Amino acid sequence: MSKSLLKEESWNEFTIKEALSQNGLQPFFELAEQLTKSKPRDRQLLFNFLNLARSNALLKQIYQESKQNHWFDLCLKIIEKSNFTLSHLFHQRVEKHNVKTLFQEIQNNEITEHWWLDINEKVHDIARGLLSLSKNSNSGPVAILSENNLEMICIDLACLMTGMVNVPIPATSTAESVAYILNHSKAATIFVSTEKQLHKVLKTRSQLKNLQNIVIIKHSDDLNNPEITSLSQFIKQGIGVSDADLESA
Repeated sequence: MSKSLLKEESWNEFTIKEALSQNGLQPFFELAEQLTKSKPRDRQLLFNFLNLARSNALLKQIYQESKQNHWFDLCLKIIEKSNFTLSHLFHQRVEKHNVKTLFQEIQNNEITEHWWLDINEKVHDIARGLLSLSKNSNSGPVAILSENNLEMICIDLACLMTGMVNVPIPATSTAESVAYILNHSKAATIFVSTEKQLHKVLKTRSQLKNLQNIVIIKHSDDLNNPEITSLSQFIKQGIGVSDADLESA
């Protein structure tokens, strides 16, 4: 199996099954070995292989022949060689699934579907805001104090995509527990879902020596406290962050 085949977009479960029936696993392992030893200039080749490597048909055959450990070792070497990150994985899935539903949200007994493309845009907006913090020397662990909701998921993904340490805090935590987690993790930024969660942070604000940024997702009143930023304001701060900055994060 030639590396040039990885430039094609014809690989799917059917074509992989056909290749397996004709030649077995050997060509796939040989290709993986080539990629671990070569120095390809095009990282996309490695990315394409990693996408191919997760095929159900291929993995089933590998399991049946008890070659999981060897396959895992080869894939791990290629991941390290290509510097394949969650950001690359997410973009790969967006390109593949774009207008398919990624999440469903229930509000007022109605279900709202969110496509991969929609979530990609939201995640990128938040990721730019996070990178703008690092440019202003305000980088540090990012805490999330929120109930399970769409914004929390997008913030979580944005942290993972930009390589920022993510500190989830249970929404049922007391103010004292929140303070302990923030101080122990040395979080510089916290996202809170509501004014109720914000109150927990403000109650012990004088004890939070590392905290520099407070972002609230949903609020009803005007934000008169200069320390507190709305999520929409936070996103605007990242407008100047380029696609190249996101790619290199």
